[in-house]
Amino acid sequence: MDNQTSAVFCILTMIQTLCKEANVDDEIRTGPAATYSNTLIISILLLKNLFGFSSERSFLRYIRNHHSDIFTQIPEQSWFNRKAKKLVYVERNMHQLLLQKLGVQYIDLRIVDSTPVPVVKPWRAKNCNLFEKKTEAAFGYCASKDMYYYGQKLTLFVTPSGIPTNHIMTPANVHDVRALKEHLPLVFQDLRRKRLVGDKGYYDGELEVTLETRYKTRLVVPEKKRHRKKNTKEEKQLLRKRSIIETINNQLQDIMNIDETRARSIQGLHSRIQAAITSFTFGIYFNVTLGRPPLAIKSILA
Repeated sequence: MDNQTSAVFCILTMIQTLCKEANVDDEIRTGPAATYSNTLIISILLLKNLFGFSSERSFLRYIRNHHSDIFTQIPEQSWFNRKAKKLVYVERNMHQLLLQKLGVQYIDLRIVDSTPVPVVKPWRAKNCNLFEKKTEAAFGYCASKDMYYYGQKLTLFVTPSGIPTNHIMTPANVHDVRALKEHLPLVFQDLRRKRLVGDKGYYDGELEVTLETRYKTRLVVPEKKRHRKKNTKEEKQLLRKRSIIETINNQLQDIMNIDETRARSIQGLHSRIQAAITSFTFGIYFNVTLGRPPLAIKSILA
């Protein structure tokens, strides 16, 4: 057994243990028994992202050719896609279980930033009928990458060590502040009684007051010349931690291929993003469990 096969076997064992703890195969359903278990689908999903494959067809062919001794059952690609799309709630439950095991509930700091999630090339957007224009996908501009794109925007929340705790998906033309304001009810449990660090794009007086009064959350952003209030010494120390989220966004694009999802529907896109974030969090948990550097995701299967 070579090193990669040993790593795959170790990862699958850990995934199966987590799936059993999360009761992913205990759903009540009518009709005949499922041909493939939820645990198998989740295992393939997480491994696909950890291997860095953007294509399900290519990855299923890969494990069929190289790891058939481990995977005695391998679903057909179109069937696998349909099943995986329906398991987004299982992926969320797995993610929450991983966060609990990593102890993020005891960390009182969250860092927020957004990153582009293209769905097609900009020059093909006019003829793209896969996503409803403006409500599901739109043109946007990413200043940090100096690029225009057509798709959605991922707003990600991470801990100072880089663990993704929550995320928001919006059309690319929605401003960062508006995205956060409109989706606060979805993420308030994660942000409640925390300190939230963002870049200058998140400065908004109304947002700051809402977070403070309704959620007891303190918003920390870099000072601007027109701000009357300047950053305190403590705030400046917190702002130095912002760089970690750029690292996480880059790894999600480089390893998990969130900028090349190949999704053909909004449901499929959100399912793939959730799978990528769950896979990344699992990679951190795997590394922490084995005493490895937490963010050394790329080297897990090297």
